[in-house]
Amino acid sequence: MMIRTVNIFHLEYTMIETPNLATGLNGIMARLAMIFTVLPPRVRQRPNLHSVAVPLRGAGAVGAQNRVERDRPNIDLRGTDLHQADLHQADLRDAFLFVANLTQATLTEADLAGAFSPQTDLSGADLRQADLSAVAFFCTNLSQANLRGANLREAAFCSTSLQGADLSGADLRGTDLDGANALATATLTGAIYDSQTRFPKGFDPVAAGLIAVADREADAP
Repeated sequence: MMIRTVNIFHLEYTMIETPNLATGLNGIMARLAMIFTVLPPRVRQRPNLHSVAVPLRGAGAVGAQNRVERDRPNIDLRGTDLHQADLHQADLRDAFLFVANLTQATLTEADLAGAFSPQTDLSGADLRQADLSAVAFFCTNLSQANLRGANLREAAFCSTSLQGADLSGADLRGTDLDGANALATATLTGAIYDSQTRFPKGFDPVAAGLIAVADREADAP
């Protein structure tokens, strides 16, 4: 048996390895290292994370009130249970959401720009008008999520489910959707995209109801 401390994304973990677990743990380390290399620069270069305290509303807030603050960035929410929590207009910029449970949470108009979201469960979450720009979605569950009018500019989807999600009117300029699963089942009517948007092979954005815009066109006054 070997005990070692590793640093992953500014966070230290103490790991106990046995011969049977060593191979699996090494695979996890390699996987996380791979994730890190594809994160947007603004996410990779962010400062250390913080665990902070504020009152929350909703069923998922029970036992999690010492993990979120509405007006402070760089929030550490790894493993937090926020099922059905009310996070309307919450400031969660650059949040670390590793295996967080945000099922059916209300995140309308929330700011999650630059968040890192590996294996986060956002199924059924209400993300209408949320700022999800430059979010790294890795093995995230967004099935049945409401993303109407959300800002997803320069977000990256890797092995992430969009089964039955609603992205109507979303901003998908520069978004990497190549790794989005079940994109064909999502509602994309009125969402905008540009020449930098990436789609899965064979996906037809026009047939799906998306609107192509010239670079910077949607930003014009």
